Amino acid sequence: MMMVFSHEYYSQKVNQANQQQLTKTQQLDWHLTWSLDSKSAIVSSFESDWQVVGHAVTSSEKNPELSLDMQGKVIDPTIHQSLLVQGEISQEAPANGRFKLEFSDQRNQIYYVSEDLSIKLLNQDLDLSSLRWQVIKPGVSSSNESYAIWSNIAFLDALVMRFYFTAPSSLVLNGIQIKQTQAKKWTVDSPINCQQLHLPAARCWVSNQMRHFNLQQNLILNNQLLVQSRVSPLPVWSWFWLSVGLMTLLFLLRANKSLTTVLITLAVFVAIALVHQDWVATNFSLLRWPLLALLLILLWQNKHWLALPEHPAAPVWLISLSLSMVLLLGLATRPVGLELLFDFPQYLLWACVQQLLLGPVVSRLLFKQLNMPKGMIAVVVGVLFSIIHAPNHVLMAATLLAGMAWSYAWLKYENLYANAFSHALLALVFYQIMPEAWLGSARIGVFF
Repeated sequence: MMMVFSHEYYSQKVNQANQQQLTKTQQLDWHLTWSLDSKSAIVSSFESDWQVVGHAVTSSEKNPELSLDMQGKVIDPTIHQSLLVQGEISQEAPANGRFKLEFSDQRNQIYYVSEDLSIKLLNQDLDLSSLRWQVIKPGVSSSNESYAIWSNIAFLDALVMRFYFTAPSSLVLNGIQIKQTQAKKWTVDSPINCQQLHLPAARCWVSNQMRHFNLQQNLILNNQLLVQSRVSPLPVWSWFWLSVGLMTLLFLLRANKSLTTVLITLAVFVAIALVHQDWVATNFSLLRWPLLALLLILLWQNKHWLALPEHPAAPVWLISLSLSMVLLLGLATRPVGLELLFDFPQYLLWACVQQLLLGPVVSRLLFKQLNMPKGMIAVVVGVLFSIIHAPNHVLMAATLLAGMAWSYAWLKYENLYANAFSHALLALVFYQIMPEAWLGSARIGVFF
């Protein structure tokens, strides 16, 4: 039922977003706007150059750089032909300050770099179609310079701004807007159903494939609007509530009238419902700190599980390492770089938190409350772990299997560190081997 809910939820979300996009493009109102009142609009690797002051970001660096977090936005050069950068520089700043724009197609690693632009162009509408755009492609020598006409560029999904001053200067940026100035010309006006365009049609029922098709058809090719079919005429959230009722009834029948398991189930579904709300995404920067506080409280209450375990859980370590090697050698879709090793320590911390919830908190309590063998408890925990990852179908399938394995491993060995190591390693390998079209994103809920 949660798989159906995921499909229905994402279909509705995509269709509504595309209809909104279609309406706005027809009204010449499909503007892309970033308010720089926090660092959330800046890609994290560029945040160090900037500080938040009031409702703007400011930098005192000599050559600050800023990359916008596109948040799924795609720039269509056929209609987006004007850029407005709102900001100011200190009076002491050199008058010959300049900046460059670097748009890119990250999927194909093609970069389009502007000529030097005067810092005096801040707060003025900049005609992007009037600029010369140097094309930089991977594997092509810089001596073979080529240039592109803005309106002939297919699509862009990243923007970096590089500022150059002869001395450190105070630069303040309030916002950036890429404006639609041209009408959208669709090759075919009428929408087309996903099942009509892609075979086998079953691919259109997988949310990850739906996301990929939507990106390719609606946001990149821009020739005909693609719509997703619904499974049933029932309201989207009816499938969610049916799942809540079924799981609650199951636990009531098996838990000897104990409310603990029911409360655990309801807590999982409340978390799922919340993470699918638009206001959560809008206010996530404010919610991060309460969530962090809850996690710290959870860690403190369960700190005794962080002690060295009695059982080494050797099979968990060996199976995780062996499976990772087999997957990387046999299924890796791109070269494995050092970034996997660099990401591992950070992901290991997050894996510890998840395994603390999956093992001591959920698996242990359910095993005490439900009259079931360990194998069945592992299945129940796997299902709960899976549905938390809605509406990401591929991630739901992967976490169903992984959740069952980790729950059973915990019930058998009670080794948090073995499970966390397995989780971090297999998750990073999974992201490495999955094709873009079949995963696309590890995000869940409204963020997917």
